[in-house]
Amino acid sequence: MPLGPALMYNDGRGLAEAERIEQVAPRLSPARSAGSSLAKLLFLKDRLRPGPGTLALHQADWLLGYLTGRYGVSDWNNCLKLGLDPQTADWPRWLSRLEPAPVELPRVVAPSAARWCSRSSDGNRSPRPNTASTATGSVPTGWLAGHPTAVGWCCDVTSTKGKSNG
Repeated sequence: MPLGPALMYNDGRGLAEAERIEQVAPRLSPARSAGSSLAKLLFLKDRLRPGPGTLALHQADWLLGYLTGRYGVSDWNNCLKLGLDPQTADWPRWLSRLEPAPVELPRVVAPSAARWCSRSSDGNRSPRPNTASTATGSVPTGWLAGHPTAVGWCCDVTSTKGKSNG
């Protein structure tokens, strides 16, 4: 259950949080901006006061959880601006200096690595006709995860990235 309204992709209200991140993050970290997922997480944490067990979820991760009932998993692409180290594909030590707890960071997997069948209307997650296959990933990997291999197969990809107006 969301704790409050989500922040849009281009929301830049985390200026103070970005300054804190700049003090501990490596110079080339994608988390070093007011629009980063990490700045947004810290911004929301300070205002919403989440309790233990609260998950940090990107929009695509929430949607994947909603469709499958499995929350707390994300892919490399979504986690880079949350502070993920792209060389180790793990959460770096410097991140703990920003005290994201009690919010739990997602388990990170390769794009399209985590795959599940969507829940049916009765909540059953077993593979059966008319249930969709879902996978972690951004638009290109999400499309590839659909593996449309026969006439009549369809892959619908939902992107959470905002459209630029110039």
